[in-house]
Amino acid sequence: MTVKLADFGFSREVSNDKQSTFCGTICYSAPEILQRHTYDGRKTDVWSLGVVLYRMLTGVVPFEGDNFVKVKRLIISGHYHVPHFMSREVQKLLRKLLTVNPSRRPTLEDVMKDPWLNKGQEETLRPYSELPWGDLDPQVTEMMQSLGFKQDDIQKSVAQRKFDRVMGTYLILRMMKTKMPGRTIRDPHQEGIQQRRGLLLILTTMPAELVGLPGAPRGQEERLPSLWVHPSAPT
Repeated sequence: MTVKLADFGFSREVSNDKQSTFCGTICYSAPEILQRHTYDGRKTDVWSLGVVLYRMLTGVVPFEGDNFVKVKRLIISGHYHVPHFMSREVQKLLRKLLTVNPSRRPTLEDVMKDPWLNKGQEETLRPYSELPWGDLDPQVTEMMQSLGFKQDDIQKSVAQRKFDRVMGTYLILRMMKTKMPGRTIRDPHQEGIQQRRGLLLILTTMPAELVGLPGAPRGQEERLPSLWVHPSAPT
């Protein structure tokens, strides 16, 4: 199961503090949010993933009603219909994800160990672990400079952890490098424009508005992720 986030309008950095903001789509909201309790965002995310999984399997959400009051009552009760075609393994996973009591709800680490999710996997799934920071990777920064980024901007963005386009580009390229053991990221100026265009198309993973990136294939600019907007382009 892969959940892709479409936007980060309600996102926030993870902390150990409890949250209290009421936001999001009601049918995906955890009981503790609807009850206006302070909540652990990581546990409410697990509940929402349960709703997403249920909808992926059935085409509908588990908690539906004619109005807010009815939907809220169903969510707080935790009662939902289990179709006959669901396997016992996935039913068990859904029960864990849609546990009303957040203290008994599993963590994401626990969820990823579930047998149903690991069917066909050679190794047990593990949560993404951020790579250690350390010094800047010179190979990655060289590639970024060939794409139009300035060394000073790269250094400042990563060192200060700005989480902007510059830092995002650096992290994506560095992650790509780790997934290609024994290979190197080649300088597009040395390898030619076709290889450079190939790299840009590989990074086309989500639609957004991108204009002004040097070497972007004609007709492909609007398909490239906004993360790759040229640093000097107007915003």
